[in-house]
Amino acid sequence: KENPSFKVQKLLRKNTHYPEKTDTIYDFRYKKSQIFFYKTHTGKEFLLAGKILNSQIELVNGIKVGLPKSVFTDRFSENLPFTGDSLQLISEGTKYTFIFKKDKLRRINIDNYFD
Repeated sequence: KENPSFKVQKLLRKNTHYPEKTDTIYDFRYKKSQIFFYKTHTGKEFLLAGKILNSQIELVNGIKVGLPKSVFTDRFSENLPFTGDSLQLISEGTKYTFIFKKDKLRRINIDNYFD
């Protein structure tokens, strides 16, 4: 299996609550995809945001761009609340938006709320 080689950029950010502390945002890019991770000064890391347009980037359960809609829905146990050709799932403060075109997954958007 091919491992995509990401371009990585580190962005430093002053911590909102502790201005003397510095947090880091990692910006990973691969072709047309981009994923941001946030790392606090204490070492805690989490997914901040992203847009995934390349099939080489795979999420949990083998979810990736290019999957047929029927295969995508089979990977979940509950009925999914589709709105037309898109689906929004929110889990632990992170919103995932899956966008389909011609019954294939074309794009995944990730948005996270943090303080």
